[in-house]
Amino acid sequence: MAVLPAAPRHPGPPRSVGLCHDSVGSCHSTSPPNSTSTQAMSSGFSWGGGRSRCFTYWQEFQKCYAQTDNPQECRPHSNDYLECLHHHKEIKRAEAIREELDRQVEKHHKEQAKASHLASGGAVAGVGLIQKGKEEEAK
Repeated sequence: MAVLPAAPRHPGPPRSVGLCHDSVGSCHSTSPPNSTSTQAMSSGFSWGGGRSRCFTYWQEFQKCYAQTDNPQECRPHSNDYLECLHHHKEIKRAEAIREELDRQVEKHHKEQAKASHLASGGAVAGVGLIQKGKEEEAK
């Protein structure tokens, strides 16, 4: 079995000129944060170039964390920031609302099924011709 020589590697796209002090130039790009480069997004900037939707929560958390000696004091700010990013509480609340709505719809359907069963003659319904109080007095 003959071993084939390896194909020459494609050099890939040219590297951008960066602000690094090494010869590779892979640390920082000189392009502005709102450009359409393929590099990672800078912190605090959204895809459209403005502030991200959670940046104010991040600033509050960072301010608290920088000013305190006890990081546990910043837990509410951290929770607000994480909720803004991932919407865990919002999703849990929406699921609870949906479950309650489903429960009410199921209850309504059961009541309607019971009423339609009674209306179709599935059970004897009193029509008020014989009153129990008068029947007992007559005896």
